[in-house]
Amino acid sequence: MDKIDVSNLHNHFGLVNQDIVHAGERYTNVHVQFEEEGLASGHINTLVTPTISLTQFALQSAGNLQLLDYGGQEEAGSAFVLHGTMESHFYENNKRVSFDGGKHNLQYNARFVADHYIRTPRFEAFSMSFNPAYLQELLQYNESAPLVALNQSLGQKKNYLASAESLPYAAAIAETIHAIRNCPFQGATRFMYIEGRLLELFALQTAQLESFIGKTSAQQKWSATDIDKLHGIRSFIETNYLDSHTLQELTRRFSLNEFKLKKGYKQFFNETVFGTIYRLRMQKAKELLLENAMNVTEVAYFIGYENLSSFSAEFKKRFGYNPGNKLGR
Repeated sequence: MDKIDVSNLHNHFGLVNQDIVHAGERYTNVHVQFEEEGLASGHINTLVTPTISLTQFALQSAGNLQLLDYGGQEEAGSAFVLHGTMESHFYENNKRVSFDGGKHNLQYNARFVADHYIRTPRFEAFSMSFNPAYLQELLQYNESAPLVALNQSLGQKKNYLASAESLPYAAAIAETIHAIRNCPFQGATRFMYIEGRLLELFALQTAQLESFIGKTSAQQKWSATDIDKLHGIRSFIETNYLDSHTLQELTRRFSLNEFKLKKGYKQFFNETVFGTIYRLRMQKAKELLLENAMNVTEVAYFIGYENLSSFSAEFKKRFGYNPGNKLGR
């Protein structure tokens, strides 16, 4: 397994291009592209604000990789894996956490030192880190259980991990990440928009974590086999969301009765089976329109709508603008 020190990309990649997109008093945006034949290629896009930093990381590799992340700085933040599989070993608290696509976690490290093992050829992650002093101020009067625990850890300089296992993120989180990654604005307006949406993302994440804590005891009543089946159904839907599905067809395919499918899917993923399908279809529609790949009528038909007005109404309800206005203005 090849090892890569993420703080010294030049030691591993023949091509490393850094582009300072913007450098101002409030916002700094840097894009780094790297490539080494037979090893990997990818990019890192970083937006730094006075209170929150956003990092978008994408990697295409020829084989399994070990990323050495030995910065050693104090860090509080959230990680969201979009595609692929990763296992992270955090040395300061001697914990190992696995991430798959569509999962997230929240943590604080008084001294961040970790190895990340990438297990898939394609890997994409989305993470944000907070200025610790700002985060303590933000959490000062919050009574949410995970945030109270995080605030205490910050004050005591004690490592914190919200969940021993990374959690599937809810539909609202996926939609907010999608909105940030596909921000229609440019320049300073873009940075202001993203900064605001990052706080929204943090609020959605902590709300889901609080809900998870309340549901943990109930979820422990599910068998490991049924939990695996539910995750299998979600993965199947995420790959085949443009196809027609019925609950009966899914129960037969995964040998899970309809009651468990409906109850378990909602409990574990915070949305219904068809809520996932419609959300993914609409996200695909938005992508196709932004790329000018199809016109509105073609997109509506492509994602399964026979009635254009129904598609337009649902699109506007979800994204806040008509599908014919591709930039959302």
